[in-house]
Amino acid sequence: MKLKYKNYIFDLYGTLIDIHTDENDMSLWEEMSKIYSCYGSDYEPDELQSRYLALVREEENEIYEKKGYGCPEIRLERVFARLLTEAERKHPTSEKIASMINEKLMESDWMKLIANTFRTISRSKINVYPGVFELFDRIRSGGGHIYLLSNAQRCLTEAELEETGLSDQFKAVYLSSDYEMKKPQPEFIRRLIHDEGLDAEESVMIGNEFHADIGSALSAGMDSIYINSYDLPPNEMRLRLMYEMQGHPKTLTPKITDTIADLLD
Repeated sequence: MKLKYKNYIFDLYGTLIDIHTDENDMSLWEEMSKIYSCYGSDYEPDELQSRYLALVREEENEIYEKKGYGCPEIRLERVFARLLTEAERKHPTSEKIASMINEKLMESDWMKLIANTFRTISRSKINVYPGVFELFDRIRSGGGHIYLLSNAQRCLTEAELEETGLSDQFKAVYLSSDYEMKKPQPEFIRRLIHDEGLDAEESVMIGNEFHADIGSALSAGMDSIYINSYDLPPNEMRLRLMYEMQGHPKTLTPKITDTIADLLD
């Protein structure tokens, strides 16, 4: 297979992995409130959801104020940890757990358990899209390099990469939670380009979000491919594309395709 590009930068969810999660499902918060109670921090389900969302906003605002990023990204472990240690209603177990894991709370086995439990309960589907592994094989056999640039939480995504068999498929993995910013923050894709020593003209960004993925590629002066995995109608795609292309040369207009398997043709 003769490759057009040397470097292929992929988004993850909705591009390589077909996933469905629902964090608004109250059964998630019912189960999580039971789990937090086991560790000594008591919440009603709706109270836990509300506090979770408030802490996410607090963490985002802190990064925005510190770094000035318009697209800040938090580490969700901090939220899970604060839900344990800052609960208004606690019993002795909470103090014991917090003291045991103390400064290592963010990297503790407890944190991995909470994160994986949260994700598993909220998730109803996870599959690799057809054609992904074959496409990767063709890219590598043609001498190309494969990278991952994803708006994702490492505490949730590492396990899903392993579960789907994708963990060893990339030359390098860039997850937004590691960098306090997410796509389309221009510095995120530029960080990958700089650290990996890539030439933007020899690279392509492939994803299923006009703003996050195509917008990132445009900010780097890079070609891109939009995967219409969520079946947006033509009119909506055209409007979103027009919005993203403002101020950018038409030569960077992304290629649009329905599925990632189409890239095998």
